[in-house]
Amino acid sequence: MNGAGGWDTYEHLFISFRRYNPNGVEAGLGQAYRNKVQVHRYSADTFYNSCGGVLALANLDANDQPVWPKPGSNNPADTSSPLLAVRVARIDTVGGAAYINVCRAQSKGRESGAQCRDGLDNDCDGKVDNC
Repeated sequence: MNGAGGWDTYEHLFISFRRYNPNGVEAGLGQAYRNKVQVHRYSADTFYNSCGGVLALANLDANDQPVWPKPGSNNPADTSSPLLAVRVARIDTVGGAAYINVCRAQSKGRESGAQCRDGLDNDCDGKVDNC
């Protein structure tokens, strides 16, 4: 994440989709994680031997919690975002795919000034020029 938002240079953000299938690898997957998009933070150790830790930041779906970081949340998993936002647009359980949008914000604040007329979603709230 190149040191953005307090993240170490060697930290990574992983986004995955866990499609539930009662007869497959995911047969034992808990109900709360079935057919959801997960956002994880990975911190490699200083010796680059892949022994770092993985931290789950969000468990997203298209209806109940479609975006990370959750707007207005004071939860450390939400406030730690390195100016990135992950938004679930749609989950296709039949096809086994999740359609997401990833956005890099210019700042943690709301759009203002020239950003209000540039045709971009500068604050990653899912709305263009929302001033």
